[in-house]
Amino acid sequence: MDRIGDSAKKGFDFIKSRALETVEVQKLSSLVKELDERRNQCLLDLGHRVVACYGSDDLKDETFRDRVEEVRALTEELEAARTKYEETREHLRHSVEDLMPRRPKPPIPSPDYEDMIDQ
Repeated sequence: MDRIGDSAKKGFDFIKSRALETVEVQKLSSLVKELDERRNQCLLDLGHRVVACYGSDDLKDETFRDRVEEVRALTEELEAARTKYEETREHLRHSVEDLMPRRPKPPIPSPDYEDMIDQ
């Protein structure tokens, strides 16, 4: 009976870990989308600032520095989140594929000896 209990516990632990990985993939996907939206909003704001300052004396590096630094930080954070998302998703995909039953290869047909005799 202990063997069945141990096997059931291992199965439960495996399913639990896959469920946690699935949740992690969803969280990372949401994080990537959120960071991408924030980065795009910063770029849009930066573009508006450039257009507003273009042709005036306000077109200086200091005017844009905070947004440029924020865009750079968001870009780095976004790339790290994308990498982690892809790694986690790939790991989950491979672990789930291991569970899927594989199709058996078609059997090799036995030779038909009668055809060989007729020749």
